[in-house]
Amino acid sequence: KLHFNESEGIRIVTNQEKSCTLFVDYQLTIDQHTEDDEIIVSDGIPFIISSDTKNILPEKIYISYNGIYGYKLSSDEQILKANIDLKK
Repeated sequence: KLHFNESEGIRIVTNQEKSCTLFVDYQLTIDQHTEDDEIIVSDGIPFIISSDTKNILPEKIYISYNGIYGYKLSSDEQILKANIDLKK
């Protein structure tokens, strides 16, 4: 039951840490989109993805919600991150 202003949506954020191993942290935030962002609307919910994030994400991703555990971001191959809080 989220409501968004005209230029708002859920931004999928990736923070990539480069060290001896590759680690990517995923976050979901309510944010304003810019002209460089890609907007994907699914079930009436606008999702915002920057070009940098799009380059890191698998081609197809899924976002699900559980009232106890929060959001889960996954692909056909793996769970990318579970127990995600939607930050405002």
